[in-house]
Amino acid sequence: MAASLPVAAAELEPLLDEALETPVALAVSGGADSMALMTLVAQALALKPKPQTLLPKFDWVVVYSVDHKLRPESTAEAEMVRAEAMRLGFTHQTLTWHGEKPAAGLQAAARDARYALLAAAIRAEHETGGPLRVLLTAHHADDQAETLLMRLARGSGVSGLSAMRTRSSFRGLTVVRPLLGVPKARLIATLEACGSRWFEDPSNVSDDFERVRIRSALAHLLPLGFDAGRLALSAQRLARADEALERQADALAHAASLDRHGGAYASVVLSRFQDAPAEVRIRVLGRMLAENGGIAPLARLSQVEDLDGHIAVRSGEGRATLGGCTLHWGRDMLNVFREAGRDPLPEVTLQPGGDAIWDNRFRVFVLREAGPPDATVTIKAVGMAGYATLRRGLNIAPPALAGATLPAFFQEDRLIAVPYFGGASTALKEQLYTLPSSLDPAGCRAEPISH
Repeated sequence: MAASLPVAAAELEPLLDEALETPVALAVSGGADSMALMTLVAQALALKPKPQTLLPKFDWVVVYSVDHKLRPESTAEAEMVRAEAMRLGFTHQTLTWHGEKPAAGLQAAARDARYALLAAAIRAEHETGGPLRVLLTAHHADDQAETLLMRLARGSGVSGLSAMRTRSSFRGLTVVRPLLGVPKARLIATLEACGSRWFEDPSNVSDDFERVRIRSALAHLLPLGFDAGRLALSAQRLARADEALERQADALAHAASLDRHGGAYASVVLSRFQDAPAEVRIRVLGRMLAENGGIAPLARLSQVEDLDGHIAVRSGEGRATLGGCTLHWGRDMLNVFREAGRDPLPEVTLQPGGDAIWDNRFRVFVLREAGPPDATVTIKAVGMAGYATLRRGLNIAPPALAGATLPAFFQEDRLIAVPYFGGASTALKEQLYTLPSSLDPAGCRAEPISH
């Protein structure tokens, strides 16, 4: 298969058939990659159309463009995408990134903003009764090769070197990258064969950005056999190895009796944990840190490796802090708590019918029927002093380091609910629920987030 040939009709089914089984949203910037994706999707649906009866009130494909407002031409470029999308028979919507733009880390910030806007738009349609769309992006084999080299330069492990996955999740959405095995040259050839338009983003040739520098270096490595296709193949094989290691980590979590204690903290049986290979231990330990570290920055792989080296010692007890967590091990248990002392845990304010993510660990919400619409509740951590008082009325209480970091609901500085203790003793319920409040404490909820 020549790298400069257009994508043929016979290739469309293996490339896109599975991705188009459900309603999709296309992220189309106007560059060659995403314009080719939109063109190929139109061709695939022309060959195998979806019956309108499957989705009578909504389009099977919606095209989204994000105007980052970084260049004067961006609005006109989004308008060009809209015209091309309509020509192909697709609905189009432009999403705009408002607000100040950072001086440093601009590409990363733009990517985060782009995905946040796309996720919000997909959810907004779903909340009106529409489908929860799968998001299709146009990442291709050259992108995959560049990502692999960038992560190799950072000393990434197997997971990082697996680069981008064909299917992943983001903020509860499914993201599919059907073109990861297709070189960019073939996507450009596809557009040329169709007479389609596209534009080039100047940032794609600016040496200010790491990816562009890696792209230039990759061109010099071609004579040594480092072409995008081979590198993308290596990433695919590493992804297969990573999947096998993840299954081993799942098995270790089960064998070591990993308990998440309803989101309050995590624990494993230490001796069983220590018996596993280092790579598998590090993965389970990394999961525990990520799930319990809240909004703190994630620990680096090298830090998790160092911590595992301490925990792997078979005798004695120990303590450590990392990634927003406090860890205690000994007496054949390893416990991982949210660290409470270094940085204040977040506070959020809700009214009946509102919900939010609290500390990246719990989804908190107040039922609409819990009280008057103008009632206001603040969610913050119980705190050590508050938990010391509460635990006197509990039949079974988690360790203080866990209880102090649980979300509690306050109204005018009065504690009205700690949803984690929904099945608490009668004494505790009387202590909480007899406080004066315009809200029904039973309507205050907190659900642990599944990472």
